Amino acid sequence: YMHRLQKGWAVIQIPNPDSTSVNDAVMANYQLGVHGVESEGRALLLEQLVGEDFSDQIRTKEALGYVAFAFCRKRKNVWLLLCTVQSNDHTGAYLDGRVED
Repeated sequence: YMHRLQKGWAVIQIPNPDSTSVNDAVMANYQLGVHGVESEGRALLLEQLVGEDFSDQIRTKEALGYVAFAFCRKRKNVWLLLCTVQSNDHTGAYLDGRVED
C-alpha cells in the first residue's frame, strides 16, 4: 500500500505475508542529493555521524530490535540515507516514529 504525503514524500506499507509472524520492520530512505563531489562528501560525513549512534540508541539503549542500522548509499545517481529497524515487540508505525526522531 502506498500513501502519498506532502510533495516529495511517500509511504509504502507492505503487510507481512506470514500472518503468524510477530515481527515488524521499518525501512526509511531519505534522499540526500544527486551524485557529485559535494553530495558524496556530505553523505559519507552523515553516515559517520549517524551510523553508530543510530544503532547504539535504537538497538542497545532502547532495545527496539536486533536489527538496527543506518548507512548511506548511492542508487541511480542519488545519495540516500537508509535506516532499518526490525522488532518483534513494536509496530512498524512505532519504529518509524523512532527513526524520524
